[in-house]
Amino acid sequence: MRTTIEIDEGLLREAMVVTGAKKKRQCIELALQEVVRQKRLERLLQRLGKTTLTIDTDDLDRMRSDD
Repeated sequence: MRTTIEIDEGLLREAMVVTGAKKKRQCIELALQEVVRQKRLERLLQRLGKTTLTIDTDDLDRMRSDD
């Protein structure tokens, strides 16, 4: 899909540097994927709620040996 938008050039350049993207399109797609990933993660965390993990290294070792 083609869309014409105005994007802050400095922000786009910085995003290209930090993502390693060679093309503007690649950079924008990476940014969109990251926004979607972050929002999905936020939704998941809200659905799961908060819990306290009460296991120690001995418990972890036992669980690993059960596999």
